[in-house]
Amino acid sequence: MKITLIILLLVAIFGIPGSHYKIRTSLPPDRAKIAIPVFVNRSFKENLGDILTGKVIDQFMLRTRFQIVPEDEADFILRGKVLNYTKQLTSVEFSETGEYRIEVEVEASLYKRKNKLWRKTITESKVYYSSSQNEQEAIEDVCQKIGEDLVNLTIKG
Repeated sequence: MKITLIILLLVAIFGIPGSHYKIRTSLPPDRAKIAIPVFVNRSFKENLGDILTGKVIDQFMLRTRFQIVPEDEADFILRGKVLNYTKQLTSVEFSETGEYRIEVEVEASLYKRKNKLWRKTITESKVYYSSSQNEQEAIEDVCQKIGEDLVNLTIKG
């Protein structure tokens, strides 16, 4: 029993002799550089492009090894635009608390130098209650989700 445990522990630490397994990842090499210019805002919602850009940059800083740099120093450039913003009242309760649904639609493209790697349209939404959250907080939550989506697309291709 002790010998089996010792062998399993050694295999876990050093691997199987003669095997040459490597962990592959589609992440860019350490400290790859990415530029994320301010997302163009084609919606009626003021400052939405700026809010979204900030949340996207936050997600890249938290979840990747990318270094955020100006465009002229970048290996990759993530460009985007807010295509649409909607806010709908979905129900009203007796206490006059409203249930709202907001939706943000974004088009984003990733470039490596001048070559387009991909272009995607992403739509994220959130339902919130006016008694517990305001519209601005809901917008920030949706923008964070879009940032997470863009990180995943960039990493996975």
